[in-house]
Amino acid sequence: QDSRAAGLLRGAYHFLHPNLDAGQQAAHFLSVVSLDDDALPPALDVEVTDGVDPASLRRCIATWLETVETALGCKPVVYTDPSFWRANVGAGLSAYPLWLACYADQPDMPPGWQRWTFWQHADGGSVAGIAGPVDLDVCQLSYEQLRQLRTA
Repeated sequence: QDSRAAGLLRGAYHFLHPNLDAGQQAAHFLSVVSLDDDALPPALDVEVTDGVDPASLRRCIATWLETVETALGCKPVVYTDPSFWRANVGAGLSAYPLWLACYADQPDMPPGWQRWTFWQHADGGSVAGIAGPVDLDVCQLSYEQLRQLRTA
């Protein structure tokens, strides 16, 4: 409620466990998350392999993304680190918006993506009212474009 009153968009993300059934993970996510007009598209956090091979990891990611996209009618955002993606996923799935986790002066793009939508460029920021370090992100979209991501 407070975020809406402040004019802030909010979102939900899922931390993917590739060793678990992707369809079940997507179904659970969909059962506990409700998105309205002030919500960002859901994000899939891909940063561990849980010991699965690259082909299985790609299938798991694709299953979750496709299941959630079909259910919600919008493309989820992929959150990942470029070095992790390059080493464990490779090319593919770049039709989805990218939330890049890259703590560098310039973003390092994973294979397939030409641009990022969000860029988490640091994890040691500070915000008044929050104890401890926070992630710092930038977005290439306007407020209205962010709202439209949810319905695209």
